[in-house]
Amino acid sequence: MKKVVIIIVCLLISSSVFAFEEGTKAFGGGVDFNSFKSNSDADARNTFMADVFGGYFLINNVMAKAMMEYYNSSHGDDFYSEYLFGLGGDYFYDHFFAGAAFLFGGSSYSNASDHSSSAMYLDFNAGYLFEIVESVFFKLQGDYIMGLGEYGGDSEGDNEETEFSLSAGISVFMP
Repeated sequence: MKKVVIIIVCLLISSSVFAFEEGTKAFGGGVDFNSFKSNSDADARNTFMADVFGGYFLINNVMAKAMMEYYNSSHGDDFYSEYLFGLGGDYFYDHFFAGAAFLFGGSSYSNASDHSSSAMYLDFNAGYLFEIVESVFFKLQGDYIMGLGEYGGDSEGDNEETEFSLSAGISVFMP
């Protein structure tokens, strides 16, 4: 019985050590570059993505955040770029977190049929923080993004897009 009590006390102490307090500020982001060729004669498909966020803990373990994401892809003479801006929130428990955000932005295609569009999305995320040094964390995160409403710009119809992604980045928390 003493061992169980000691384990529970240790878990409670370790959980409280990693609580993010009201007023804590956070920022971070990540980058990704990929170059892919299907064979030696093919043009490379190059992609670049960067995302950043800033946040503020309104109450203990609840962060309001603003974010921005940029994506660029090129393949031969075809170019695609997308930018998204978002507002959302995350809840933290120990090193785990989960949240949701509303995203809005646009995209443009440069090829034989140049066009641009705008769209809205809902983003659900969850992840885990690995502490590197005090207040600096390596972040692993999964996102499920789904389209909302109708496209704007040159595109028409309902936005029925869905996306699942896994990402890694750095997050810094300043009490």
